[in-house]
Amino acid sequence: MTTKSKQTEQDRLINELDRLWKVEQDRVLLENTIRALSARYDLGKKIANEPGVEEIIKQMFGRLAKSFKKLSNIPGERILDIACGSNT
Repeated sequence: MTTKSKQTEQDRLINELDRLWKVEQDRVLLENTIRALSARYDLGKKIANEPGVEEIIKQMFGRLAKSFKKLSNIPGERILDIACGSNT
């Protein structure tokens, strides 16, 4: 008998964002960041209940990937992210 493991919203988001970085260290940082957001804000529930939350997270990490290339280069940096006219 095989059991089918249910992928959580958090795991699915991590897998989707994982493609942004190629270095293992950055992938670990990404996973730790999403898990910390989930622990603090119950991210899976927010994604399920509030349209747009997942897209906001994806956009934020996409902008970070374009700006810094390596997630491990971000600690210590100050980041200003202003949503101008975005519906998300």
